[in-house]
Amino acid sequence: MSEAQGASGPRRIAYIEQDAAIGGAQVNLLGLLTHLDRRRYEPVVLLPCDGPLRERLEALGVEWRLVPRARLRSTSRFVLGRKLFDPLAVCWNLALFAPASARLAAALREVGAELAQTGALLPHLYGSPAARLAGIPSLWHLQDIVSPTLAGGLPRAALLAAAALPLRVVAVSRACAQPMAARYAGKLRVVPNGVDVDRFAPAVSRKALRQRLGLSEQDLVLGLFGRLATWKGHEAVLRAVAVLAPELPQLRLLLVGGSPYSGERRRRELEDLVAKLRLQGTVRFLGNRNDMPELFGALDLLVHASLQPEPFGLVVVEAMACGVPVLASCLGGPAEIIRAGHDGALVDPREPQALCAALRDLLLDRALRNRLGIAARQTVMRRFQLQSHVAAMQRVYSEILEAWT
Repeated sequence: MSEAQGASGPRRIAYIEQDAAIGGAQVNLLGLLTHLDRRRYEPVVLLPCDGPLRERLEALGVEWRLVPRARLRSTSRFVLGRKLFDPLAVCWNLALFAPASARLAAALREVGAELAQTGALLPHLYGSPAARLAGIPSLWHLQDIVSPTLAGGLPRAALLAAAALPLRVVAVSRACAQPMAARYAGKLRVVPNGVDVDRFAPAVSRKALRQRLGLSEQDLVLGLFGRLATWKGHEAVLRAVAVLAPELPQLRLLLVGGSPYSGERRRRELEDLVAKLRLQGTVRFLGNRNDMPELFGALDLLVHASLQPEPFGLVVVEAMACGVPVLASCLGGPAEIIRAGHDGALVDPREPQALCAALRDLLLDRALRNRLGIAARQTVMRRFQLQSHVAAMQRVYSEILEAWT
């Protein structure tokens, strides 16, 4: 019997989620669950609410349970147009953590979990105490870079204070690990995310893909794929496109992604900017999509323009796997993925002139784009295959369960 197999079969792992929307962290979880060795590990996902993630789990045949968490209050409020820190909300939220952990501990016992994995800030903080109450070890999967200025620095301070709770901490990048590395010494592992290189592969017929989208072979197609969050840099890219459009009348920008946390308000803001910049004929909003590999195949270039350090940059790796050249933000994880000038390009999107110049250079040089795209696929095959990610995570599971018994 292997160290990762219990007396009665595979070891039961509970994945504690913060919400049921689909973002990069959830895409990574779904990839992990798809390739998890079910002879050794049996997953169950604990969701705080219903949503698209539940539907995807059911499609994979993965068990899920609904464990509602407390409705926390925002730790900031607006007074006379100014955003202010709200200490009363912090006190309210802290008072809810103990009963939330108790409910979650009961759920962990009910599903027979032997290991609890958390993948976001709030689950880290109430999930690890719940695991302790249930008598099982926990694993933090760090997929966020928690700003020292967020909510007055309290979330980051809480993560540091709770560093003793998880038995292991896995970070998706060195950028993600660095702020906490000193406190997690000895238990920290860096495991980059991975992509399915069979699903994300170079397009066989770009012409057909473009026809489906109403694009021509002569169009120069730029893509910005990701949530419509303010820090993702959509405004910076739109303004750069407005500068380039007169010189490149065939330029088209595809915006893929929704705004799950701000409804349609964020999209309307961007649509207003498109109108102000007179880019209605250049920019298309495609919303959330399930055909990402096909969309990548229609691109000449993907731009990633996060204005804050990106924890990893899964969309960057997905595009590279499809052989699409990428111009990515130099902040955070993408700088660990791309070797500038070899398999992609990096830029600081907070500098408008640099972003515009980098886009122009790549859009005007087909030979350079082709060379970067070929090298990008090779980089993913060597460093970011999903099977390698899953194998590394399973080694951590085995390490935890062996140390706990």
